[in-house]
Amino acid sequence: MNTQSDPQNELSIIMQKICEIAEKSADGDYIFRGESRAYGKVGSSLYRQYEYDVEADDFEIEFVQKEILDEARRYTEKTDELEILIELLYHGGTTNLIEFTTDSHIALFFACDSSPSEDGRVILQKRDSVAGYLRQPHGPKNRIIVQKPVFLQPPKGFIIPDEVITIPTNLKLPMLEYLRKSHGISTETIYNDLHGFIRNWGIHKSAYTQFHRGKTCRKRADAVQNWDEKLKWYERAIVHYTEALELKPDFPEAYNNRGSVYADAGDFDRAIKDHNTAIELKLDYASAYNNRGIAYYSKGDLDRAIQDYRKAIELKSDYTSAYNNLGTVYSKQGEYEHAIQHYNTVIKLNPNSTEGYNNRGIAYYSKSDLDRAIQDFDTVIGLDPNNAKAYSNLGTAYLLKGDLKKAIDNHNTAIKLDPGFAGFYSNRGEAWLHLEEWEKARADLTVARNAGVDIIASFHNDYDSIEDFEEKNGVELPEDIAAMLRQQ
Repeated sequence: MNTQSDPQNELSIIMQKICEIAEKSADGDYIFRGESRAYGKVGSSLYRQYEYDVEADDFEIEFVQKEILDEARRYTEKTDELEILIELLYHGGTTNLIEFTTDSHIALFFACDSSPSEDGRVILQKRDSVAGYLRQPHGPKNRIIVQKPVFLQPPKGFIIPDEVITIPTNLKLPMLEYLRKSHGISTETIYNDLHGFIRNWGIHKSAYTQFHRGKTCRKRADAVQNWDEKLKWYERAIVHYTEALELKPDFPEAYNNRGSVYADAGDFDRAIKDHNTAIELKLDYASAYNNRGIAYYSKGDLDRAIQDYRKAIELKSDYTSAYNNLGTVYSKQGEYEHAIQHYNTVIKLNPNSTEGYNNRGIAYYSKSDLDRAIQDFDTVIGLDPNNAKAYSNLGTAYLLKGDLKKAIDNHNTAIKLDPGFAGFYSNRGEAWLHLEEWEKARADLTVARNAGVDIIASFHNDYDSIEDFEEKNGVELPEDIAAMLRQQ
């Protein structure tokens, strides 16, 4: 798993960089440019296109620019040369314009917004030193308003910078988070038109590839039973989600999904931190609230879990998972009627929800309404004949109802469908105790215990003590089995 950074130390370094820029630009009228990696010279895209192909002394960049402009005029009604060049630049075309900004924070954003494995840089340029090349855009276009750009059009296609400040790779992500939280500067605000979207997609498309690789790894983790193998897939998923966030730091879905994987792996604090960030990036993100609720529930913080599930439902009124999770919390608190009300809503929203019927059956079972519990477990099996847990739950319900044959039959079916799930052996082992099948009970309980099941806790969910079991069922447990189940 990734190591956590020190937020206070990161913030201190961020502020040092910002102060460094402010101090170096305090003695004049500066403009700024951010580059996510050092290209060498501060050059236009047109210059870089030809930089290694022609001799600098022979390259007439203005001639090439004129040829591009003449061709472009055939496709636009614009007549102003600068407007056409800006339009070309924002569409991803090559021009002899070098884009700067009057806002150093925006330059910092561009210095950090891609190339996560390379240092970025902020260029500080005195207006006086490039006065003859300055081109000031006009018009109320969204990106021009937000990015506060000015353009240089140098006759050789490049300039020598007055000051360069390096932004190291390890500062890029925290810097972007700081800019988003403190200055409202993010991908969505900077690239705020269709042209920007196209450019943004070009920059960040690799992030979506990593994101979907993360989803694939998590699905593979869900498909395996062995914990060590499952954990390996979780770790791979986290690596892919982390790479997606390095490529696209304001990616709420990646934070949300990585948080869920952390929770699956048992790292609930990291899970909550990621869900917090997802919610900061997307305030109406119902899934992030629901998933954060799951993490809080797993930590035993039931009040916060309830708050998050309710918020998720407030944002998405037909959110069956959040209703189901609320029911789980109320069941945990012993408020079975409240739990059943929420499971009823799940089933109303989705009449084929095996999870809704199964959980409602468990709630009925917990309040000793065995007939309704059996009815719900039967419904689950009708919807999903291979649902091993439903067979096991049905077996447990029949056990308490006193129908020992049906109890054993259903536990047998559960184990046949999923022989690797040790909890089923514990349940069947308890059923064998009622039938006084001591060897079979001993064998099943041993399998479950050796696989890590807390057979003592499972037994004492139903009975206060060994003596309580023996009195209620008119049997006397063999001493070795009693020792296996006795609380210390």
